[in-house]
Amino acid sequence: MVKKVENGYPVTIEYELLPYSHMLEEVVGAMKKWGMQHREKIMSEGKSSSGKINKK
Repeated sequence: MVKKVENGYPVTIEYELLPYSHMLEEVVGAMKKWGMQHREKIMSEGKSSSGKINKK
């Protein structure tokens, strides 16, 4: 990974993956998919039929 810092206000930081890092794209993609599905699940379980968020 390459980190590039640009001075200014606010400070800008950019990250760039090196070619070898792209081997992880499938793993990161699977984790992202799981996270989105998990978020949908907990959001749907947290709402009642009235649409209000249930407090447990």
